[in-house]
Amino acid sequence: MPGSHESVVADHGGHTEMLARTLGISPEDLLDFSSNTDILVAHLTAKIAASIDPVLHRYPDPECVDLREAIAQYEPAQRDEVLCLSGSSEGIFLALAGLRPTKACIVAPIFSEYVRACHSLDIPSQLHVLDPGQDFRLTEQDVSALAATDADLIVICAPCNPTGAALSNLARLLPGLGKRTLLVDGTYHEFVHATEHHAPLSFQELKQAMPPGSRLLMLRSFTKWAACPGVRLGYALGDPGLLAELSRLQPPWSVTQFAQNLGQALLNRIGDFRDSRAPLHELRGNMARALAQCPAIAHVVPSDLNFFLCRLRSGVSSQAVARELLAQHMVVRVCDNIPGLDNGGYVRIQIRTRQDNERVTNALVGIGLDQVR
Repeated sequence: MPGSHESVVADHGGHTEMLARTLGISPEDLLDFSSNTDILVAHLTAKIAASIDPVLHRYPDPECVDLREAIAQYEPAQRDEVLCLSGSSEGIFLALAGLRPTKACIVAPIFSEYVRACHSLDIPSQLHVLDPGQDFRLTEQDVSALAATDADLIVICAPCNPTGAALSNLARLLPGLGKRTLLVDGTYHEFVHATEHHAPLSFQELKQAMPPGSRLLMLRSFTKWAACPGVRLGYALGDPGLLAELSRLQPPWSVTQFAQNLGQALLNRIGDFRDSRAPLHELRGNMARALAQCPAIAHVVPSDLNFFLCRLRSGVSSQAVARELLAQHMVVRVCDNIPGLDNGGYVRIQIRTRQDNERVTNALVGIGLDQVR
């Protein structure tokens, strides 16, 4: 019985293997709303991956030349402005190890690996938490506070996990950046393609707007938009000299040849991925309205992405909500351990197919407040 387990908080979303073992069921029996990978394109990725020769008899290309060229055309960027990674998680630790700031200011809420990496590398850090009353948008007050920080590295996730806000006004930070480094996690950038948020968050636009003496480093990932978390494929964008420094810290053959070949194939089909994602806008609107009717949810934070951050009503336990759903074999992300949300009271829920979305929202509507307090 899921309710007998003390905690359903995991380090990340997508821990279906762990939860399935706990429940004594197959991971395939769990409906995962916790991982944010784009379920609308999963069929396309699976078909493309099945056509890729794994090339087991040769070492991978250590320079990832062909993949870097494909990424450079997609972004756009120059090939020497691209460094391929074994997922953006490698990039987080690599960036902080290579930059070695005297202090990092991390704009939160944010993916927990940034704080974890700072702790692991003994880098002093502070959180700048965006205002939940402003739906975690970047305001003039935030811009002023970040301009005044004594940190020499500012880290921000734009578009933002876990809030769903695009934060496409990020350039407002640049005039006050001084000689600092700006590290932008752009894992979800592809989700805002063909919207007003895409160009302001592009590498080229931000690079051109950087003030003299400052540095820009961006991290991207295939994981979410191509629904391939098991492959571990991402990349960094930045000045060639900075990327060369980071590359020297990488282990040899960091990116497998299968991952390199798959990455090229995925980018060759980017138009098909965008077509497959076309229903997201309608699905997002329908799900927002349905979540707003759930008794345990006080506020659905407006989202530009493929998930929602939901603030629960006062006294409602996020873990209790997750346990009730887990009893029905559905997994949501409890946000109690996410930097900036660690006071509790939030869950994050992925947007999936219409049928899946109706299943989770109907379950949430059926959960009484007395069950989760």
